[in-house]
Amino acid sequence: MSIGLYDYQIEAVNKMKNGCILCGGVGSGKSRTALAYYYLQNDGDPACLAGEEDYIPMSDPPRDLYVITTPHKRDTCEWLGDMAPFLISTNKDCTPYSNKVVIDSWNNIKKYSNVYGAFFIFDEQRVVGKGPWVKAFLTPARTPQWIPMPAT
Repeated sequence: MSIGLYDYQIEAVNKMKNGCILCGGVGSGKSRTALAYYYLQNDGDPACLAGEEDYIPMSDPPRDLYVITTPHKRDTCEWLGDMAPFLISTNKDCTPYSNKVVIDSWNNIKKYSNVYGAFFIFDEQRVVGKGPWVKAFLTPARTPQWIPMPAT
């Protein structure tokens, strides 16, 4: 089994750095691209992304992963489908890794304002104004760099 990203997704991963923002159309694979970046940041093999090699595990344990998304995407478990090719799961019985994986909604972001050393993926931008979401978001986030992705 390999991960097999599209060329434009691999190009985006290669341009990414911590704190960047992926911008792309619906269905362009932003979630999977963000997970590929997480995979590489935890000693995953770049050859697996292009489908050139079977899956090679990350170092264990990889950093804890927090995905902050909409309540709808959290409740429909959409992210679990994107995580499957990377062998990442919120269910310890479905992953070879011992790290913590949390998928939660923007409504609960304040719960994670004291989490340090983890990898955060912020899905579906909700950071506008000066309210509690913005204040909670700014604690773990840094100045972003925009990485455009083409619409499919």
